[in-house]
Amino acid sequence: MKGNFKFYFTRALGVLLFVVMLSMPSRLSADVLESGTSTSVVCPTTLKVIFIQFNDVRGDSFYTGTEWRGFTNRYKMSDFEDLLTTLGSYTGSRGTDGEPVFGSYRDYFYENSRQSYSPTVQILNSTDAEGYPVWLELSGNKTTYSKSGFISAANSAATAAGFDISTSTSVRRCYIYAGNIDPDIEVFANALNGHTMVVPERMDKTNQQEYPEVLMTHMGYYSHEFGHLMGAHHPVTSQHHALMHSGHKAGTRHANRPASMNPWFLYKSGWASLSFINSDMTNVSLTYNTSPTIQSTFYIRKIPGTDECFLVENRQYSNTYDQSLPGAVAGLSGGLLIWNIDGDGLNVGETDLVEADATAEEEATSMAHDMFRPSVYWTGDINDITTPANLRLRNGTFSKFAIENFS
Repeated sequence: MKGNFKFYFTRALGVLLFVVMLSMPSRLSADVLESGTSTSVVCPTTLKVIFIQFNDVRGDSFYTGTEWRGFTNRYKMSDFEDLLTTLGSYTGSRGTDGEPVFGSYRDYFYENSRQSYSPTVQILNSTDAEGYPVWLELSGNKTTYSKSGFISAANSAATAAGFDISTSTSVRRCYIYAGNIDPDIEVFANALNGHTMVVPERMDKTNQQEYPEVLMTHMGYYSHEFGHLMGAHHPVTSQHHALMHSGHKAGTRHANRPASMNPWFLYKSGWASLSFINSDMTNVSLTYNTSPTIQSTFYIRKIPGTDECFLVENRQYSNTYDQSLPGAVAGLSGGLLIWNIDGDGLNVGETDLVEADATAEEEATSMAHDMFRPSVYWTGDINDITTPANLRLRNGTFSKFAIENFS
């Protein structure tokens, strides 16, 4: 069988037109404690949040070994509420830190779901007379805890305090621990479709030590770990193009404007639909969806006799969480993203971006040519024998699916 596409690109409208003829010839990141497998996405309605501090690191200060030092910026309960619980108001500049923000944790899911989903956040700690959270304190020093050890100790402390930390299909919990990211506790979810995620209050991954100036963690990390609790693992090489790889760290400030979810995750969450390419198609519009409420439809080709398929999407830079993608950062136009999906597409490595330059770089500035951009990067065909990118299956055999002369 042979297949070819022809794409016509209109930048002003963000529309790709194509002709289809079907008649032509990992890695497991440390942020999931227990990987498991996932076959479906669950959309919990509630996230319970509990603040945990340590014997030597607290919400306002840390012990150096010789003296207590205060953090330059101390965060009130209202700062965490802005970050996690608000809807439609967390934009502009973050008060205490003065850093740019592009929405809250809830805003992220609200926009990606086309306003059909926004988990509520229930903060269990009380607020003191000055407006600061009353942190629960563990008896040990911060560096004495492993991932599993921290969850166990935090569960015990929260239960002893009388908190209802129960979870269910619709309820998950999040522990926010005091201070900077710790090299042993890190930031993680306990499992795919799990019940607990753990995020540091402050984030500087290049210097994982306590120091006065370290700033508040942005919402990309919360969104990413919650994605694991929903049932999604890491793709292979989507890098900064999707939330569940390194896209959660995108933005003008580390993780303040994460990338959108990959289209397969949107579909599995019930927030997008698929249009299957099963026969010859002519002049079909592939539109970049900027509607706040109408779901996107993505074109997909299931490869007969395999568990693999190719999903094709038009990606531009208008929507909030597309504006920090590598091409946007490099000042380039949008274009075509091609995804290879294997199996359920939710477990580690089952969703892979077909990079136009066939290179899985890690840095955002060097990923500008992962996207197929008409007349900018990549001209001509994309098929089983093109280079550097091709549309072969993961085992190297021909998919017999092609895209021809898109422009």
